[in-house]
Amino acid sequence: PDTSNEQTKFKPFYFTVQPGPMAFQLGVLEPFFCSLTLFQIDNKTKEIFQISERFSFQNNPRPILDMMAEHWNPPNSEIDTNKALFSVTRRTKQVYLFLEITKVLQGDTESSVDPYNKISVRTSGSSGNGKY
Repeated sequence: PDTSNEQTKFKPFYFTVQPGPMAFQLGVLEPFFCSLTLFQIDNKTKEIFQISERFSFQNNPRPILDMMAEHWNPPNSEIDTNKALFSVTRRTKQVYLFLEITKVLQGDTESSVDPYNKISVRTSGSSGNGKY
C-alpha cells in the first residue's frame, strides 16, 4: 500500500506470524527458544522503542524436548500457541520485526561448543585419511 497517504499512515495494519520449524546445516543438536518483537527506530534521535509484546515460541522436535524433561516443563497444550497477531498503528520504514534465538548449551561448555566450531585441523598425513 501507498504509505504517503495520511489516512493510510494511521490506519492500523494487522498481520500474523506463524513460525515453522528451524533447520540448520549442523542439524538439531540442542533446544532453541525464540521470540518475536516489533521495534521502531526514531530517525532523529536514533532511539529504539519496543512497540509490541514479546511473542515467545519453540518448535523443537520431541526428542530434543525429551532431553530437557527433568529441567523444563513445557506449557500446557491448551495455552501453547505458535501463531502471533501483531499490529502497527503508524506504518513507517522504521518498524522492524526482531527475531531472537536463544540456545541452551548441553553439559560442559567446552565440549558443547565443539560442533559449532568452524576451524578444522588435519592431525595426520596428507593421504586424505586424517582426522579433522
